[in-house]
Amino acid sequence: FRDIQRYNPAWCNNLDSPISSIETSAAFCFVGTRAGDLFRISPKGEIEDRINLGEEISSILATKDGGMLTGRIDGTLRRFDSSSHQLWSYTVKWQPMNWDNWTRGNCTILDLATDDFDGETRIITGCADRHLYAFSTNGKLLWRSPCQWGPAAHIAIAAIGSQQENQILV
Repeated sequence: FRDIQRYNPAWCNNLDSPISSIETSAAFCFVGTRAGDLFRISPKGEIEDRINLGEEISSILATKDGGMLTGRIDGTLRRFDSSSHQLWSYTVKWQPMNWDNWTRGNCTILDLATDDFDGETRIITGCADRHLYAFSTNGKLLWRSPCQWGPAAHIAIAAIGSQQENQILV
């Protein structure tokens, strides 16, 4: 920003570590840090909760039930309920692919999305290992699919085609 003085923030917090990811909604803001801290912040800027997940948080997604999903740089996906209690976790194991030198060993969770597929909510995870992963809401790995030309850094889900079926866009 050229003229930062003209922006008047609603609130400001000084956290212990640089911010690595943010997720916002009307009810709260989740902030993840490089030190592995996850903060739930109220619309007034008050820190309501702080959890340490042990390693840098690379992605956060608020869920419709008031909970959240987090991804870490070590490939760990976690689901929390609305009270910040962990429901489950899953750690992605690196899998070799053709031309894998530039992603070797890297399983960072890059992006998260949820939506309805055939009447069931699915959690879709883009990983630096050049794969998409789909999970059930109870943490069961449903499938893994390679992304031929690079990591799935950004995921969108859209109803496409004459049947308006949800499709994953990478």
